[in-house]
Amino acid sequence: LLFIAVCGHAGDGDLHPTTFYDKDNPKAAAALKAANDEIIAAALELGGTITGEHGVGTEKIAFMTQRFTPVEIAAQRAIKAVFDPAGLLNPGVMLPEVSPAEPDVHRFGAAVRDALAGTLTPDAKAPLTAGGNTDIEVNLGNLSLVV
Repeated sequence: LLFIAVCGHAGDGDLHPTTFYDKDNPKAAAALKAANDEIIAAALELGGTITGEHGVGTEKIAFMTQRFTPVEIAAQRAIKAVFDPAGLLNPGVMLPEVSPAEPDVHRFGAAVRDALAGTLTPDAKAPLTAGGNTDIEVNLGNLSLVV
């Protein structure tokens, strides 16, 4: 039903499985989904992640809650909101539905917004991360944000 080719990057361990199937076989689509789900589950079990540089898309949303904690997902949601406040960029792509387990991270989102604007004034009494480390570094030239 399937043929799976794997290529990757030896330096950092990224693997890119590519699955091929016979679209005329009625069992192939289900086998393809099962194979992809099994590959992702194995990656997580081995301490890997669900995606590399190509993003989550819609296929891997279901695995976000297996890979990331509610706090991590809430932080990702806050960062996306800073860059896309109207929610126009790829709605329904990457992030799962909001979970009641996600904490309120509005102060974190405001700090990210302020950091991007160059107006962040750290407040030592209001830590934004665990352990009291409130460092946020922005490198717009490299399009990176380190929290």
